[in-house]
Amino acid sequence: MSATSARRMGAVLPLGGALLAAVFIYFPALNSPFHSDDYLLLLASRDMPWSDFLRSSFDPGADPGALRLSANYWRPLSFVTFRLIYVVFGDEPLPYHLFNLAVHLASVVLVYALGWRLTKSRLGAAVAALVMAVHPEGSSRSRG
Repeated sequence: MSATSARRMGAVLPLGGALLAAVFIYFPALNSPFHSDDYLLLLASRDMPWSDFLRSSFDPGADPGALRLSANYWRPLSFVTFRLIYVVFGDEPLPYHLFNLAVHLASVVLVYALGWRLTKSRLGAAVAALVMAVHPEGSSRSRG
């Protein structure tokens, strides 16, 4: 094995470990149903025309209509992503959970890259990525 290959392997293994840890921890959530505000988003996705849905999503002062969540907090990209997944997959929870897990895994990669850039340490980057991968706060995003 060349020195370059060994360096690459040294960079990839910690990141791969963090990604595997995230998948291991959040894998059981892939079988979970929708919960709490997901049902409001499902209703809004089903019942609201696109124009009203987008207005409620992006304009915090707009009449929320069926998208009552937009009156309480502003998450336009989350709302629109939910709507797009609804258009393709309907009310089946698994695609929503898979999408959120993919976003979480991409976040782990970005935290690793940021950790490497800030510390120039594989260990520092790996610890940061592992914390991001397994921290319980991430479960709300990964569960859907």
